[in-house]
Order: sequence, then C-alpha cells, then structure tokens
Amino acid sequence: MIKKEIIVITLLMFFLIDQFGLMQKANAAEAMIMENGVSVPSDFPHIDISINDNPDSGYIFIDNRGGGGGVSPYNIIFNNSGAPIWYLRTPAEWRNLVVQPNGWLTMMVRDGYGGSGWGFIALDQNYEYVKTFRATNGYTTDEHELLVLQDGGYLLIGRKDSTVDMSVYVPGGRPNAIVRETCIQEYTANDSLIFEWRPWSHFDIRDMLMDDLTGWYIRFPHMNAIDIDDDGHILLSSRHICEVTKIHRQTGAIIWRLGGANNQFQFIDDTLQGFSGQHTIRSLGGGHYTIFDNGDLHNPQVSRAVEYVLDTNAMTATLFWEFRDTPDKYSYYMGNVQRLPNTNTLINWALPYLPKLTEVRTDGSKAFEMNFVDQWQCYRVHRFAWEGMALRPYLIVEPHDDNITLIFNKFGDPNVDYYNIYGGTTPSPTVILDTSKLTMKELSNLQNHVEYYFRVTAVDNYGSESDYSNEESVFVDFSGIEDESHIIKEYALYQNYPNPFNLHTLINYQLPKTSEVELSVFNLLGQKVAMLVSEKQPAGSYEVEWDATGIEGGVYFYKLSTDKGFVQTKKLILLK
Repeated sequence: MIKKEIIVITLLMFFLIDQFGLMQKANAAEAMIMENGVSVPSDFPHIDISINDNPDSGYIFIDNRGGGGGVSPYNIIFNNSGAPIWYLRTPAEWRNLVVQPNGWLTMMVRDGYGGSGWGFIALDQNYEYVKTFRATNGYTTDEHELLVLQDGGYLLIGRKDSTVDMSVYVPGGRPNAIVRETCIQEYTANDSLIFEWRPWSHFDIRDMLMDDLTGWYIRFPHMNAIDIDDDGHILLSSRHICEVTKIHRQTGAIIWRLGGANNQFQFIDDTLQGFSGQHTIRSLGGGHYTIFDNGDLHNPQVSRAVEYVLDTNAMTATLFWEFRDTPDKYSYYMGNVQRLPNTNTLINWALPYLPKLTEVRTDGSKAFEMNFVDQWQCYRVHRFAWEGMALRPYLIVEPHDDNITLIFNKFGDPNVDYYNIYGGTTPSPTVILDTSKLTMKELSNLQNHVEYYFRVTAVDNYGSESDYSNEESVFVDFSGIEDESHIIKEYALYQNYPNPFNLHTLINYQLPKTSEVELSVFNLLGQKVAMLVSEKQPAGSYEVEWDATGIEGGVYFYKLSTDKGFVQTKKLILLK
C-alpha cells in the first residue's frame, strides 16, 4: 500500500512539473483550444489575470492596440476566466470596442471597410454588419468617440487639419502651423447631420494647457469623450484644455465649464484640486460624474479614477470618491473609467506595463486585475452584459510546414454538434474534406505546392447546417514533408491534440503493415478507463477522437499496442 502511494505521489510530481511546462507552452505562439472550447490562432493575444475575486459578471471588451511583434491586432470579448467568447482579427488597429445603448456592438475602423477613411462600424448580436458611421461636412472621423442612442441617432467627433497663423494668438507662434480641430457632430438614425459644435466658436485656443502653441502641430482642443447628461444635454471632455464642458444640445451654448483655465467650480475635498489630461467623462445621474484623471499636470504626476458631485447653484465640485493605486500609477495618455452595474468601478490604465483592467470596490479593494501576457496597450476597456451568437462560423487558416491548421468557431452557439470543413483548389469549395467535433483541425493530406480554399459550416444537434463561414485561402508548402513521406515505414503513436483538453481530444497513430491494434486509456493507478480501438487494421494513418464525457479531470495515459510487438504510451491531461 505504501509502495502504491509512493508511485502515485511520484507520478503527480512529474505531472506538476510537466504542467508548468505546458503552461509555458500555452503562452507561446501556437494555435490552441481554450477551456471553453473556443479555438484561437497562434498570434492570439492572451491575457494574464492576477486578481479574480468575485468581480462584475459582465464580459471584458478589449483590443490589443496595434498588435506587433508577430501578433495581429484583435478585438476580443473575454470571460472572467480569460477565455474569449468572440474575437475578430483585423487588418489594422480597430479599437474602442463597445456595446452601445441601442445594443449594437461598435468599433473604430480604418480604410477599407464600408468606404474610405476612418469611421466606426456596428455589428448586431449575431455579429453581422449593420452600418458604418463617418463624419461629414468637411471633417474626417476622429477615433476617440462614437455614441449611438436608443433611437439609432448618434454623436461622434469630427476632425480637420488647417493651416493657421498662430503668431496672431501668441508671441513666437508659427505663421503656418497645422492645427487639428475636433468638433462634435450629431446625426439622426438616417444619417442626417442635425448639430455641429466647433471649438473655434466657443473656446480660446490660448487656453490650451497641453500643447506648445509655438509648435508646428497643435491639437485643438483634442476632444476625447462625449456623453449625454441626465437632462439630455451634451458632456464633452477636451484633453488639451483640461476641461469638461456641458453644452446645450439645441443652442450650442455652454452651460458650465469644469477644470482648465476657465473653471467655474470650486473643488471640495480634492487634494489635487481637479484633473488634467483627462479621459472618459461619464454621467452617473443626479449630478455625479466619473473621469479618468491622467494627471499629466499634477506634481508629482499621478493617474486616478475620480467621481465628483456637482452643485450648480453653489458651483462646487466635491470629490465623492477616488481610487489611486498603491503605489501610484501614472498613465500619461489614453485610459478610461466605467461604473459597473454591481457598483464596482473599472479602470483601464492603458499603458503596456500597467493593467488594462483594475476593478475596484467602493472601499478601494480590488475584485479583478489583468493585463495582456505581452502587455499590449489599449485605449479603452469595458465590461458589458452580452448574449451574442454568430449565424455562421468564423474561420482563420494557418499554414505550417507539415499541416494546414484551421481554427473555426460559431461563437456563442451551444447547439453545435460538429463542423463541416469544405476545401479545394478553386474558390467557393463545395466538397467536404473532413468533419470535426472540435473547433480546430489539422489537415496534412493535401496536395503540396497548390493554393487551397477553405470554408466551414456548423451542423447543430438537429442536423441543420449553418451558412458558410468566411472563405480563406492558403498556399500549401509542406517543406517538412519529403515526396516519399506518405509511405509509412514504422509504427508511431503521436501526442494527442489538444493537450490539455476539455472533453474532446484527437489521438493519431500510424501502422506500416496490417496489425491487430488496441488503443486504450488508463488512469494514474493503471486502471483502464476507455477502450478506443480493438480491431485488425490495414497499414495507414489513423485519427481517433476520445470523448471524455463522464470522466474526471486529471492525468491519464493512452497506450497503443499491436500484435507485431509495438507498444507505446503517452500522457494526456483532461481539464474539467
């Protein structure tokens, strides 16, 4: 009995050592199936969760701003375990992924989608394209904000570069400076421009606090956030004048000005006496407002989340709540704050080395904290409740020197039974090359040095097949396979895939000659838990799927044995 316990402990020690190695491998660049069954490509930006203590239940909406270093830009919705429930790999940085008040999912896009120039696109809850939003009237679309209202009307920020003689405004100003003006534009649901608010008519460029007015390039006033107050009027954050402005939505008149050179309020209980370089003004109702205070002009510089309550009779701005981390953090640009349904506050510190999401309770304790494994920066991060379900799979194809890996997911659909993989050497293939219960498949039996086209459908539990996924093509270049490689010369048992896995995994093996074959799975105590193959098979390559439903999670061994004396055992890990 003692000997058996020693064996088990020894095996568990090897398991822990190997599991650490597998965790390192999971963070490396490789395609994999996550714990929720969603597969991700090799360049997917994983997140590292350092605190997870009963946070808000909303999903995390984020992008890895710009990608780089072999990682593509993505827009992603993560769950609180760090697994994606939806993602989109984009050709350029498409950021500011949010759920709008009318339920649409929107993100900023660049050239090449729905027209030319920067803009925003909307997707519905099936991740289907709805429309594109762009500024008009001589302005291009600024990237900082889109607010879509319940009725489909919307507000955004337009921008325009003009040559301005700044010597008229300040001594030493350049006569041909480039000034990037940003303005507010409001549209109806059918895209009619009904309101435009320009800073030249309401602000004085000499009140800029965060740009050198004698420089070549000036951003005036660098609008970066719009919200609607509970009385229906507009709230505007202008970073470079360090001001939050309330604007009458019909007349354009300024109702009040908070912060900056023209501050109308007395700050109460705020040791820093206001904010600077701020982002994301948001109304909580009843005179309460949250701001991400970047703190560029504080001495010393420090960033924080703040909530003020404004009394517009006494003209006071009382600091109702704030969060400064310990030690202090300083995010010199970007970032946002969001008050969550559970009363916690989400803070995005934006910069690569700082957390992308710190969720804090009202007492300042942390409920959640995370960053990208590779510490990408991110303009904004949010949490929202979400019930999206794709109408068709989303496909990404990766070429390797010995296989073509297909990654496909019909996001949010719990009733997918299996996937049909269509492929061929001409576009719009209609021939099924393979099927898969899993959301990833490696194909190696393809003609070398040929362009292949792929698309995937999902078949549900009732036998209904979805529409085709997006079509992807790839040139097959199996440089790791010699011409005679398809001639099997020896027995071999390969590592299961994926490993670790949840419920379903694939085991491949090959036979050089006809053999009596037995493929079995054993637990750590040597007890057989599954017989996968027990028959005579001709020479060839084989793939067997193990459905581990009803099997407890842990370390298992699978063994291939033949009547020709070949025996080989490998380890697999079942996660539950």
